[in-house]
Amino acid sequence: MINYFHLAQKIMFFCAIFNLSSCSQASRQWQYHPVLTNSPRFNFGRLFLPANSDPARLTMEIVKGRSGIRLYLNILFLQAPPCKEDSTLTKVDLFFEDKIISLYPQILQGGQKLLFSSNDTNFIIQTLLDNLPFTIKFGRHELYIPLENFSKSYNKLMSLTVETYPPTY
Repeated sequence: MINYFHLAQKIMFFCAIFNLSSCSQASRQWQYHPVLTNSPRFNFGRLFLPANSDPARLTMEIVKGRSGIRLYLNILFLQAPPCKEDSTLTKVDLFFEDKIISLYPQILQGGQKLLFSSNDTNFIIQTLLDNLPFTIKFGRHELYIPLENFSKSYNKLMSLTVETYPPTY
């Protein structure tokens, strides 16, 4: 006779092992997502870095669209605390092997999406292209930014034909 309790326990154990192995740091890498239309005016693409095991579920994305290149940090279960000096900004720290750099991205409506300035976006992208991994810390939450698949995906994103705004005639 089949003992369904033991069978259910074994199934739950294998599901837990599979779930843990799919969340490992090694499997996290940059993902390229293009959206192509009949008109370059409406094309856009993004690079997406999924969350690690942090309960805050921080993710990062680089978007290329009509407005140019934008870099976002998404905070899926929190709201960004505003800076005392400027309530439209919040503080995030980039931890490198030998230094810490503080950046102040803009808090977008809803408080769960942060937009980095053009200078900060260029700095972060160049850092990744220079093969320098780092960790972003936001309060007590953090997101390790790996190098896996970044250069290849970024080159694909940059080769995407997008008509920028305002159009040049």
